[in-house]
Amino acid sequence: MMKIKSIALLSLTGLIFSTSHAAIVVKDAKGNVEHLQSVLLGLQAKATLLGFAKNEYDLGMAYYEGKLVPRDPQKASEWLLKAAKKNYAPAMFTLGKMLKVGDGVEKNTALGHQLIQSSANNGYEPALALLKTTQKSAPTQVNQVQSAKVYNGMCSYQDFYIQSAGALEYAAQQGKTVENFEEYVKGPCKINVIYKPNRVVEIDAKLYANNQSYDAYILTKLNDSCDDGECGIAIDSNKAHLNEYDRIVQFDAQHNEIESDDYAEKSLKEKIQQNRSYCFQSIWAHSGTIYCLNVGGSTVYQHDRAIEH
Repeated sequence: MMKIKSIALLSLTGLIFSTSHAAIVVKDAKGNVEHLQSVLLGLQAKATLLGFAKNEYDLGMAYYEGKLVPRDPQKASEWLLKAAKKNYAPAMFTLGKMLKVGDGVEKNTALGHQLIQSSANNGYEPALALLKTTQKSAPTQVNQVQSAKVYNGMCSYQDFYIQSAGALEYAAQQGKTVENFEEYVKGPCKINVIYKPNRVVEIDAKLYANNQSYDAYILTKLNDSCDDGECGIAIDSNKAHLNEYDRIVQFDAQHNEIESDDYAEKSLKEKIQQNRSYCFQSIWAHSGTIYCLNVGGSTVYQHDRAIEH
């Protein structure tokens, strides 16, 4: 009788059911399908019907722990993600741990740590304890961090947009004109390079030109892959909002390009050398952004002016 009442209640909320000899299938208004299992019926009904973060977390943990049903980390991550998006600290903590090791999800160490840190920021005790333990158990990593050193150097910044042929033609048909755009500045700058644990390289460059700051924060890797999405650049914006760059191009003191084994190199093969230009660039069909820096140098590579070509 209770089971019939539960199904009737769910039906009234817009959920669609189909039955088979093995299980009950429920589909919500968004088309998400959940195969109801008798041992999880209460958890599944609450998570699907109510949609509260606590209910979604409880169901996710049932799949994660594997006590009531066979362990299913992929299914667990789906429900934990729903709860984590609602800023539910326990869900962020467990999903963060799964991301760090690739348990049921694609491995993403940076995002996993971010979620655990967010959980700790919300006061979740297990997250606080894990971070505290990690910090205590890794004193060698702390010793690997070099003291920050600020160098004098030269920096350049270029941002351009070239109108497409279609845009020019359309403007002409409308009796209007459109112009290409390019902003290019260069000048003396302060460059701070820090080599951190796990091959992470952090660069802070402070350029002031044309009565305006063009500061750059760059996160890259030393002889390691950037495929985990951790690398990026932020120009005059919050360090947390990194934009992906396409590649790093190096030039010697005479501004000759130093060939790389990989044309699309996104990480450093060796520590940054003085009197060499390092250009972090993102170039698309009609636009691009390029930030170059030269540690200790009196000049810096200047990319060909895009609009002249």
